[in-house]
Amino acid sequence: MSCGFALFLDKLSFLYVLLKNPIFTKRIWGFISSDCRINKQKIKIMSSSSGKFSLGLLLGAALGAAAVYFSDKEKRERFSDDLSDGLNRAKEGVDRAKDSLVERYYEAKDRYIKCGEELEEETEELINEIEELAD
Repeated sequence: MSCGFALFLDKLSFLYVLLKNPIFTKRIWGFISSDCRINKQKIKIMSSSSGKFSLGLLLGAALGAAAVYFSDKEKRERFSDDLSDGLNRAKEGVDRAKDSLVERYYEAKDRYIKCGEELEEETEELINEIEELAD
């Protein structure tokens, strides 16, 4: 992860924590609200609106920062390379898991067949013993 992107994430997390602070959010709404009288109904409206406002502000900041970050061609290419490397590693992991699963399937199938054959042999032996005792 590049230093610039890490700094962006750090500032974004600070903004998120700041917006989750109820005192800060109430002060923002105090400045935005034209009516300073607060009653129970207004607090309900403000709390739901404040969440939407915070989410919108956070989303807008994230999109703006991403636009600035990806406006540099070098950073965009590096991100694309990192993403394709990550996807290739994930694909290799999936292929290894698939191969392992197929291998385990055939091992289990062989064990099942072997156990079936052993059970059949033991059953025949038991039947033969019962027939000998019956004679």
